[in-house]
Amino acid sequence: MIKKILIALIALLPFISKAQMSVGEWNVYSMFSDIEKMVQSPDKVYFVSGNYLFSFDKNTEELYNYTSRNKLNDNVVDNIYYNRDKDYLVITYVTGNIDILYDNGEVVNLPDIKNATLNYSLKINDVDFLDNCIYVATKFGLIVFDESRQEVKYSGVYDKEISLVTTVGDYVVIDQNHALYYIHKNGRFESFDSYTQISSGYWMLDMEGLNNNMLLFRTTGKTIHIFDFNFNKNNYKRINLAETTNTSLLIKGKDEYYYLADNILYSVNKEGVKSTHSTMP
Repeated sequence: MIKKILIALIALLPFISKAQMSVGEWNVYSMFSDIEKMVQSPDKVYFVSGNYLFSFDKNTEELYNYTSRNKLNDNVVDNIYYNRDKDYLVITYVTGNIDILYDNGEVVNLPDIKNATLNYSLKINDVDFLDNCIYVATKFGLIVFDESRQEVKYSGVYDKEISLVTTVGDYVVIDQNHALYYIHKNGRFESFDSYTQISSGYWMLDMEGLNNNMLLFRTTGKTIHIFDFNFNKNNYKRINLAETTNTSLLIKGKDEYYYLADNILYSVNKEGVKSTHSTMP
């Protein structure tokens, strides 16, 4: 796992393509600075910089810049999310457009949000996965895509902004106006009234489901906690992991989530157990 982390950190450095050029050809160098989002597949590290999508091949060390001229169906990339269970990358754009980039190189476009006629912003805030569904949190509600059919399964236009979405066991958990709500994966997503509120007052930056009942999250104060839910009784127990105000985003590994706190690398496994790995320079 440490090797994978080091490989991912390489993506933070400026690259120069190693491809050999014939005499008289132009060599084009990709220019980027800040890494806005980074995820990894078994073979590649994907990252977004300056609204452009790049990948770094772990085997060949090749840097690839994805554009509308080679692979993509839109131009200004907003965010990326990787589905480890199904081996594909979801790419969201500022227009509300969505591409699915499979590990075999196939690209499928999901333009439904972009093409929707709504009096709302079409911005996509977050994406998560469960079984065969892609859950997309937007400025106006939650859209559920059927990945195998590549079409909208449920259209939840709530007139409410859904900031974050994740899955905890068989439940979909959303953050709406700093309150958490949940719904069973077989529930009626078309209506916001189908959700049950379970907490409020937590200003979250990101959240991830760990297992059938645990939710790992980071607050705007950059403290990290776990909610241990009891969905049957509609309550939870809070577990504090990092009270420091100097924590990084949650980074998903194979079986754990990682974060930096005061330059120390920590992980949290699926049982909610925190481990210390090393001090980072």
